Amino acid sequence: MEVRDCSQAVWEQRRVKTPAEVEAIRQAGRIGSAALIEVMKAGRPGQYEYELSALYEYVCKRQGARELAFPTIISSAENHPYLHYSQYNRLLVEGDFLVFDAGPKWQDYCMDTSISFPINGRFSPRQREIYQACLEIAKGCLARYRPGLTGYQIGEGVRVENTVLVTDSGCEILNPGIPREMEEIEALMGNS
Repeated sequence: MEVRDCSQAVWEQRRVKTPAEVEAIRQAGRIGSAALIEVMKAGRPGQYEYELSALYEYVCKRQGARELAFPTIISSAENHPYLHYSQYNRLLVEGDFLVFDAGPKWQDYCMDTSISFPINGRFSPRQREIYQACLEIAKGCLARYRPGLTGYQIGEGVRVENTVLVTDSGCEILNPGIPREMEEIEALMGNS
């Protein structure tokens, strides 16, 4: 009897999704987007990171997601260098810029979304410069998605993530509605 590693074949099969699988991922995206918008609307200096993490999880669960895809990642200030920081122990202060990376699980399908935003709802000139550069890279990557290309062939990873379905004509963002433009973020957070 010969035993062979079939993991490559399994990974290849997982790349193509059935319509039912795509709809489950879309639902996870809708739930995660709604939760992230609530976090952004509620976020203010004087809160702890754990409060925002709890709000995200609460909104996801209220919408039917029984669990999260992974522990929510929130980093700010001195914790930015730790890409998967999840201690939630910082009191957020004026001028903090958050990286928020989270996702719900819906019918065993996971969503992963990241966004960065100022906790006071207003981008400083330096935050504006950095955010806009990252956003332009993310937009450029989204414009390149086509069948046959891998994420590694598309470009640099930045913390303005989306989950996408690669279609014949490009891609469909499966976690829509999250404000990405600086003006949208500031308006959502009530500081436009």
